[in-house]
Amino acid sequence: MAMQTKEQKAEANRKWYAKVKDIQCAKRRADRKKRPEVYLQRSRMADVNAKKRVFMAYGNKCACCEETQREFLSLDHVNNDGAKQRRELNKTNHKSTRSTYYWAIRNNFPLSLQLLCYNCNMSKGFRGYCPHQIRRLKQDVHEQAVA
Repeated sequence: MAMQTKEQKAEANRKWYAKVKDIQCAKRRADRKKRPEVYLQRSRMADVNAKKRVFMAYGNKCACCEETQREFLSLDHVNNDGAKQRRELNKTNHKSTRSTYYWAIRNNFPLSLQLLCYNCNMSKGFRGYCPHQIRRLKQDVHEQAVA
């Protein structure tokens, strides 16, 4: 038997996959119907792991007040363009906020996202700023005046 080139192997694999693709998909669908709880659990674990990975990449604390309680933290779009991004992600059939976590992972944790606690995130969304920022500015001005 002659040695196959890389391209020949790839073509043989494509042909094989085209033959078995429908059969494999049907088997997976049937298995998913038989054991939905297993697939649901896998999906939930994947989501939890993605969220942990994103939080670690962004420092596991609020970028504004440094809150570290995981239950309070949320992903924030620095430029307030989250709605626009969600519309773009929804075009590809991702219907939840979890798609933002997977998007962040695929895009190597872009600087257009940050972690904020819920209070800082809501204040930024409704007021355009967070009270912590105002307090820090006042402290800086006071320290400069004293110095």
